[in-house]
Amino acid sequence: MLDITDNIIQLEKSLFTEKVRASKSKLNTLIADDFIEVASTGARFGKTEVLNRLPDESTFIVKTSSFEGRVLSNDSVMLVYQSAFKRGEDELIIKEPSATISIYPIELN
Repeated sequence: MLDITDNIIQLEKSLFTEKVRASKSKLNTLIADDFIEVASTGARFGKTEVLNRLPDESTFIVKTSSFEGRVLSNDSVMLVYQSAFKRGEDELIIKEPSATISIYPIELN
C-alpha cells in the first residue's frame, strides 16, 4: 500500500508545479473527468473550470505537509494533507495551513 500512497502523493504534488499547471494537456491527464473541488471559500468547480483557469493563473506558491494516504476501497485512496498557498507577488490567500482532501481512483489486484 505504501507504494500506492507514495505515488499518489507525488501526483498531487505535481499539480502544484508551474510546468503542470501551465499545461492543459498534463492537467487533462491528471484530473478525472468527474473531478470536483470545493475551495476554502466554499466555491465548487470541476475539471472544465480548472483547465480554463490554471494555465493562465499568476504565480502560485503552495506549501504542503503531513501527507497521509488511506485506502478507502479496492478502487479509491484518500489523501489528506495540510496546505497553505498564495498567488502572485503580494496576494496572500491562506496564511495558516488548512486541511486538504483528495480522493484518487486506483486499481488493486
